[in-house]
Amino acid sequence: MNFTTSKRKQNEEKVLNIIQTKTEQKINEVVQEKEQLSMKVQEAHIEIENSKKRFKRLETEKELCEKKIKKTLDEKVSMDRKLKEEQAKRLSAEKKYKEETQKRESLEKKLDDEKKLDEDLSKTQADNEVKKEA
Repeated sequence: MNFTTSKRKQNEEKVLNIIQTKTEQKINEVVQEKEQLSMKVQEAHIEIENSKKRFKRLETEKELCEKKIKKTLDEKVSMDRKLKEEQAKRLSAEKKYKEETQKRESLEKKLDDEKKLDEDLSKTQADNEVKKEA
């Protein structure tokens, strides 16, 4: 019986050793997996922080672009207003030019008519003098 007890004890120790070895292996595997997960979590935190920084930078860029767009639109509105004012001035000047041209042409026509009347009057007077003398 001693032999069997001893053998059984040996077998039990072997089994216990095998169980202990496998348990330690499993524990090591779990510890490694935990470390890997911890590293992944750290990487994820770093990526989150980087994403937050990128987001803030993009938000700032967006605000600057919106300010530039607003400034450009304001400048466009101002330029459009100035353009309309200049067009109105040009139209007014063209209208005034046409009116002045018409007045000048009218005055020139009156002057030509008066010259013609003067010539006709002079001719009539000359004819009358010739008739008086004759």
